[in-house]
Amino acid sequence: MSDAVISPAVIEGDGDLELNVHDYMISQPLAIIGIRWIGKSYEAGKMCEQLCEVKQPFVVIDPEGEYWTLKERYPVIVAAVGKPVGRPKGYKADLIVTSETAATLARRIAEKGYSVVLDSRNATMADQYAVLGNFLEALYEAEGQYNMPLVVFMEEAHVLIPEIGRVRLPGIKKLQDKVIYWAWEVAARGRHRGLGYVCIARRAAEVAKAVLSQCPTRLIFKLVDPADLSWLRESGFTKEEIDEIQKLPKGTAFVRGLTAEHIKVRSKERLCTHGGKTPIAKAVETPELEHAIADLSKIIKAPPAMPTAVPEDILRRVEALETERKQLLSKVQSLESQLSEATSGREALGLEAERLRARIKELEAQVLTAEEKPKLLGKIQALENQVNDLEGRLTETQKIAGEFEEKFSRIRELWGDWADLIVETADHLDLELIPKDVKALQEERDKYKAELETYRREDELRKELFQQTLDDANNRSWIRDAEAFLQDLKRRGQAGSAVLKACLRMDPEVTFLPEEIQTGYTQSTNAAYMKTLEAKGLLWEASKKGRKAFRNRFPYWVAENIRKIRPNAPDGVIDEIVDRLKRSVIGG
Repeated sequence: MSDAVISPAVIEGDGDLELNVHDYMISQPLAIIGIRWIGKSYEAGKMCEQLCEVKQPFVVIDPEGEYWTLKERYPVIVAAVGKPVGRPKGYKADLIVTSETAATLARRIAEKGYSVVLDSRNATMADQYAVLGNFLEALYEAEGQYNMPLVVFMEEAHVLIPEIGRVRLPGIKKLQDKVIYWAWEVAARGRHRGLGYVCIARRAAEVAKAVLSQCPTRLIFKLVDPADLSWLRESGFTKEEIDEIQKLPKGTAFVRGLTAEHIKVRSKERLCTHGGKTPIAKAVETPELEHAIADLSKIIKAPPAMPTAVPEDILRRVEALETERKQLLSKVQSLESQLSEATSGREALGLEAERLRARIKELEAQVLTAEEKPKLLGKIQALENQVNDLEGRLTETQKIAGEFEEKFSRIRELWGDWADLIVETADHLDLELIPKDVKALQEERDKYKAELETYRREDELRKELFQQTLDDANNRSWIRDAEAFLQDLKRRGQAGSAVLKACLRMDPEVTFLPEEIQTGYTQSTNAAYMKTLEAKGLLWEASKKGRKAFRNRFPYWVAENIRKIRPNAPDGVIDEIVDRLKRSVIGG
């Protein structure tokens, strides 16, 4: 049965849809979602028929009483919760189940591998939840013992295990919570015990998300509610596919989770009457079915064993142990809280210690040893003597230079007077000593030389400011702290490191959603780490497609911190520091 394959639907233009029972109904849960009267239960019924064909046992939790017609062709046992009243002609319940006998029934099913429809159409809400809670708990525990491959179909999941419970009576609310919990256990961990799960619901938004999220394979029939359409977008459906899903005809669905692309399928025709619309002429009868019914009838009617009286001293000891357990649990919770605070403090102290160790190394490099100090003082004295000698020579040279400067100044004055006289004489005699076009070129040359000198000086000032900013001790200290801070973020698991690298690669002008960064992790994991980066100031919150999105704030984060230390820091310095910090995280 582990390799059994069923084909409950037809792929449009590409043959049968084949489902390996072990891979897609036991090893991982399956969901069937769609509005009412669109073919969900019909498709689930077809799956049950084909499971009967491959002799794979199953249990159908059937609040609407639609699956009893499987008895037309197959040895399926109908166990009713509550007394059947107003049922169609031909209906027959093989067993009546109560909250007291539900666990016994479940254990026997797990042991023997019977296929059973648990029909609760005529049950009160309290009885339905009481039976289901005990049944699912016992079935889950018994499968741990027998490990019999078994598929559980849960109809009307949006009613039985809702995301938001509408039951207000405390007693019934407690029973409903038990059903939700054990449904989650079956869906999330049942596969380890050979227990599969199929969730059938009218609306995805109304089913407990903790359960529905366990179902990677989904058959999506027609959906129209905005909340459900939003769920489809989050599930990876395109706008065109969502538009088509809103118009799907009855019996047609999209399948997600079998291949990289979504498959469009159409349900096959059932062999049994669906939902008991047409009365059954005669139910199938086999010796095996009669034996199974007799077996179950016998065990659920057997009187419960009388409890053995517990001695008073043992009861007192149990009470004392329970009191001690509660005290120890409270102490453990207190210690866990203290441990969490201590861990946070330890991480902060670790970063501070790392920063201080780096600072100590920097200061140690600047401290002189006892042997180096006399040598350095001797060098300083020798240099001071050389400076005094050079200052004396410089004074004498400046005196001689001053005398020459006075002579050159008189010569320049005389030359200027003579030049002016020659030019005036040439103008008076209409003589062209220097051609006008040459004169214009000389003037243009002098202009460009002046501009070039201005640019050269500005460039030197920029380079000087650039280097001063990089050499600033406070800036260097902040860069070291920033590198340590980023490495700490990078060390928060592989997912955290991947999200950090992907966000730092993004263009600061681009707005992006969690699923649009390439990390290899889920959208929810990306979103959780991106919220942390936003809180640290490395991302901006933005909006895209009506949803919370993000932008890369890293360059601005560097700029605002550097300019707190040096307000006139050039943009080029900021860019270089940004690149250096990104390389420390991303590499390359």
